[in-house]
Amino acid sequence: MSNVIDFLEMMGQDAQMRNASRNEVKLALANAQIAPELQTAILAKDQPQLETLLRQRVTCCLLFSNEDQDDESPLEQCA
Repeated sequence: MSNVIDFLEMMGQDAQMRNASRNEVKLALANAQIAPELQTAILAKDQPQLETLLRQRVTCCLLFSNEDQDDESPLEQCA
C-alpha cells in the first residue's frame, strides 16, 4: 500500500504529473509497480474504488481558531 500512497503523494506534489496525459500516468503507474486494479482506479479517478481496494477511508477534520473569542470555554458559551 505504501507505494500507492507514495505515488499519489508524488502526483500531488508534481505539477507535471498532475497535468500529465493518461498514457504518461499509466507508464508512471507501471514503473511504480502499482497493482493493476489500483492502476485502473487511479486512472479512472475512482476514489470510492481506491478506498475499497486500499481498505481505507478518507477522513477530514477542520478546526478553526476564532481569535476574537474571549477566554470562555465552548461549553460555557453554550450554557
